[in-house]
Amino acid sequence: MAVPENCEHCQLTIPPGERVIDQIDGRERHFCCQGCRGVFRIIAGAGLDRFYKTRDWQEAGLPQGVFEVDHDPAGLAEHVINCDEQTSEIPLFIDGIRCASCIWLLEKLLQRQPGIQTVRINYGTHRARIQFSPAQTSPDRIFATISQLGYLPHPFHPGVAEKSAAEEQRSLLIRFGTAAFLSMQLMAFSFALYAGYFHGIAPQMRQLLQAFAAVVATPVVFYSGWPFLAGAWRSLRNRSASMDLLIALGVITAYGYSLVMLFQGGEIYFDTAAMIITLILLGRLFESAARKRSIAGIDRLLQLAPNTAHRLVGDRLETIASSRLVPGDLILVRPGERIPVDGRILEGGTEIDESMISGEPLPGSKKHRPARHRSSPSPTGLRRSSSHWSAWSHSAPGFSGLSSQRRRQRPF
Repeated sequence: MAVPENCEHCQLTIPPGERVIDQIDGRERHFCCQGCRGVFRIIAGAGLDRFYKTRDWQEAGLPQGVFEVDHDPAGLAEHVINCDEQTSEIPLFIDGIRCASCIWLLEKLLQRQPGIQTVRINYGTHRARIQFSPAQTSPDRIFATISQLGYLPHPFHPGVAEKSAAEEQRSLLIRFGTAAFLSMQLMAFSFALYAGYFHGIAPQMRQLLQAFAAVVATPVVFYSGWPFLAGAWRSLRNRSASMDLLIALGVITAYGYSLVMLFQGGEIYFDTAAMIITLILLGRLFESAARKRSIAGIDRLLQLAPNTAHRLVGDRLETIASSRLVPGDLILVRPGERIPVDGRILEGGTEIDESMISGEPLPGSKKHRPARHRSSPSPTGLRRSSSHWSAWSHSAPGFSGLSSQRRRQRPF
């Protein structure tokens, strides 16, 4: 049996002298490193090896440093949200998610870990929300489990997902720009050949234009179209057809037939192969831009919530993280500041801008007792407010509602 050239997990080419071979489920498996071997054993041992048949990765490889990152428990503890005495939650961003099968794999394996109660991962933004029991597990163990599967977790900060989407869009833009520029040159040659077909052209000139067309089309097919070709090859290896396989069949058929006709004196269709790739890359670029705008909009909403609050302790005022507030705390909101938590006015009055929640453009005058909502700006300030999480919330789009007495609003 032929020795495979690519790693059976990350699909990268195995460097000479670094091949790792292991017997798993009675078959000889080949990997590029011990890390990929370990991931494959975890997935196969959990009975989830159908992941390798259903996944649809556009690019091979894993996030850089995925098996080398150490997670600081003290740093991660700052991002934990205490829902109640028995349940905590941590929002995070997971790098390395390529397809829906990655979501399936992460949710299945994480939910089997002791202490993890619920796992929710958004494919569009790669954000995850994991609820767990602090008595049974910890954030650093959760992060280590995700890293062992070949994905790179980060504590969620507004802007992380937007940065990742921008990098993806930049890569698509380079490939599309290359394809569009060369396709325009290719169409010029094609128009000359079409004109020659109807009005006559010297055989030597026709051969020369066809050769130029082949040269120009080659980088479009094998550079700009590489994600489609790689996806098609993975589909064949996994015996599972995908859209990339359909695209690659059309492109390679047009390109290969044109190469044969180039030497036999027939008609060529290099422009067809190039335009298929260019137009599909354009569609993916639009999709990536729409996702980036969606992520940016959600991040802007999340940034409305202040990270700190001014808590009154007796006659002393201290500035603390808003996540450390508990029901019953008294806070001070100065003029122009945003209200960090849902609460009630205990003393004085103010004007509150609730346009994010109600759509009303003008600030409303509020006095003692009405409930005020998190992230609303106070143009004139509040003298005192009782930090109070209610069992309901008029949350803005991009924020989840509250469902317990001690749960703080959080990103979804």
